[in-house]
Amino acid sequence: MVFTGFKSDIGIWVAINATYTSAEEPYQSYGMEWTWGIGQASIIGRLYGIFDGKESGDFWQFRQYWDNVNNVGVLVQFGHNGITGIGTV
Repeated sequence: MVFTGFKSDIGIWVAINATYTSAEEPYQSYGMEWTWGIGQASIIGRLYGIFDGKESGDFWQFRQYWDNVNNVGVLVQFGHNGITGIGTV
């Protein structure tokens, strides 16, 4: 059986950052994209900035999956320099 609880999360969301754009904060928008993982049993996400209509590199990458042993959703977050985080959702 394939867990389909993530179906509503698939897609791209863009948040406008115009109010806070400055020399220190150049991104006009931020994007969050979620796609299916292998067998639609997990989802893969990424957070990135948008400047002049072009995407920056990823700031964060994510993997979210259903832990069928502990019966809980898990989110793993990956950042630069090996920074990671893990928690339940």
